[in-house]
Amino acid sequence: MYRLLPGKPLVLLMSLGEPTTTLTDYGLAIIAASFSMRLFLRVRELGQTCHWLWALGFLATAAAAGGTFHGFRPVLEATVTVALWNVTIFSLVSALHTWFQEPGSRLWAWKGGAC
Repeated sequence: MYRLLPGKPLVLLMSLGEPTTTLTDYGLAIIAASFSMRLFLRVRELGQTCHWLWALGFLATAAAAGGTFHGFRPVLEATVTVALWNVTIFSLVSALHTWFQEPGSRLWAWKGGAC
């Protein structure tokens, strides 16, 4: 919705569908991404692959996509919201699978093992 404010240029006013959920999801995405980046920098020094790195990366992706879905669903097209929700669910399932994966399994046996 466009609205002309007195003495101001034309601005776009848009309300979020679920502002609390959106901000919470974006906050979680920022925290998970920062932990993932710090972990990446640490394991790169050690030459290892860490399953926590993948789990936090998937969690950050899920939270960012979920926040966008919850906040902007009223103004997005149906195909976009379906795609965002699919990314959210796929990333969340991937994060949980990676989180609970046995560090000694074959999945983590490559490139120096897990941390």
